[in-house]
Amino acid sequence: MPESHPAQPMNKWQRLLLPHSRLERLTLFLLLAGLSIASIQLLLFAQTGVPQTLLAAGGVALAVVMTAIAYVLARRQRRDAAGMWLIAAVFLAYASGELAFSGTTGFFVIGGLLVIALVSLTAFPRRWRVWLIASGLYLLLILLINLLEPLPRHNARDLATLMIQIPAATVLVAIFVLWQVVRAVRGISTIRTRLLVAFVGVALVPALIVIAGLFVGGHTSGKHRVQAQLESVATLKEAEVQTWLDDLQSDLILSLTGDEVSRRLIVLLQERDPSLYPIGYSVLQTRFRQVIQEPGRFEDLFLMDLEGQVVVSTDKTMEGQNHSQELHFQQGLKEPNVQPPFYDVTIGETVIVASRPVYNTQGEVIGVLAGRANLDTLDAIMGERAGLGETGETYLVDSDYTLLTANRFGEKNIKVDTEGAREAIGYQRSGVGMYDNYRDVPVVGSYHWLPTLQAALLAEQTQAEAFRGVYTMLGIVTGVGLLAVLLAVGVSLVVAQGIAEPLTDLAETATEIARGDLTRTAPVQGEDEIATLARAFNSMTAQLRGMIGQLEERVAERTQELERRSRYLEATTEVMRTAATVLELDPLMQQ
Repeated sequence: MPESHPAQPMNKWQRLLLPHSRLERLTLFLLLAGLSIASIQLLLFAQTGVPQTLLAAGGVALAVVMTAIAYVLARRQRRDAAGMWLIAAVFLAYASGELAFSGTTGFFVIGGLLVIALVSLTAFPRRWRVWLIASGLYLLLILLINLLEPLPRHNARDLATLMIQIPAATVLVAIFVLWQVVRAVRGISTIRTRLLVAFVGVALVPALIVIAGLFVGGHTSGKHRVQAQLESVATLKEAEVQTWLDDLQSDLILSLTGDEVSRRLIVLLQERDPSLYPIGYSVLQTRFRQVIQEPGRFEDLFLMDLEGQVVVSTDKTMEGQNHSQELHFQQGLKEPNVQPPFYDVTIGETVIVASRPVYNTQGEVIGVLAGRANLDTLDAIMGERAGLGETGETYLVDSDYTLLTANRFGEKNIKVDTEGAREAIGYQRSGVGMYDNYRDVPVVGSYHWLPTLQAALLAEQTQAEAFRGVYTMLGIVTGVGLLAVLLAVGVSLVVAQGIAEPLTDLAETATEIARGDLTRTAPVQGEDEIATLARAFNSMTAQLRGMIGQLEERVAERTQELERRSRYLEATTEVMRTAATVLELDPLMQQ
């Protein structure tokens, strides 16, 4: 008897090669991926306060718990139960994301189907019904969420981090699935499965590459295009603001133009003749009011003497006030000047004051004319939204990071501590970027530093609108890619069936013939190479049957010959035995 050897214990490397060990590794991968995604969602919630990110994080966290249960089951080699828990975890993770966000359905569909396929391939090998049923239920769930929308959904395009995370995660899942499929195909013995995997891979890999390339290229080109558009708008607005500032000085000059006005200025600021004061005051008041009403760029105009005392003002409450310590007076004695925005406590508003020196006929400075600018004109300049789309806007922020002009929601005097404002005001420079605006909405922005006003001009547009065209094209391409994959699956099933079925029949026939059933013939279908092989096989089988028949005939003939000779020998033997008996009787007779 052959000597029996006891079974050798498996080492750790042999254990890793067992099917349930591959399932454990997959479960660990999904566990780590889920923890990473949940952490990113919690970080987004901390940064943006969007409640939908918390919902998505909660769904992924529950999916992580379910994945941990699947890992325990996989360790106990309960493959089917572990696979079901993993599929349920995939449903929960992706469905929570679809419940929370809009604009990412294409990525969730592709990513979910890929992970379901990966789990099915690992936990339920060669059980395609499980994958098909799970995929169908998953697509139905995504469809119902989009049709019913049971919860308010946040547009994912408003969150730049999310729009990078979701496509990146989908690409990583696709790469991992492809790697697992390549490994699995090496161990597949059936031609039908190999053909199916090959067809799907041929359709899926280019689709994923095209989607990834379109997303990266489209996102980059879209960003540059929008930034260039916003930069041109900001440059145009800056020029309009500078024109407005120049017009302020022009209105001040207009207020001092005319011989009558010049004479009255000398009377009020230099000669100070009390008898002529009322006439001079009336003339200047009339001229100042005309300038305020006609161009409309000033709220108030006021004239100060060399001591800073207000002599004439369209706002009578200002007359007699001393502005000798104010910047608009001190700078106005030297040259035309615009004082940067500041908060005037007397009227409770942010104001801009333009001023310039007043000269006599000898060119000597005898006072300062100043005016409080009408910021409605500035609001109108910033409020013009041509070239900015639906969500675009331009506004000014002063050096205290306070909104100087109204935003598109009509708000003023609110804090604007954004990246664009900090870059322009803190570093006194111009540029473009992507950041969150004063409402924590991701925007593409252009910022300019305006040294005259000591303020920042910002032109912004939400990223959702800026990249809408890119995301729309990406959604269309994703849908076409998914359709191509489904079409490839259908075509591959038909083609694989057409190739594999005749080969399977041929293999079964060969097996039966090898077992001794020479009456079997391979079915011949069509005129292709497989049909030729089947005909050749049938011909070979027929020749084999003929050879075996001839051999059987020869064996039968030889058998008959041997039987005849055997009978002859038997008869001869019997005769000899009889003769021997006769010879033995003769001596007895003689005795």
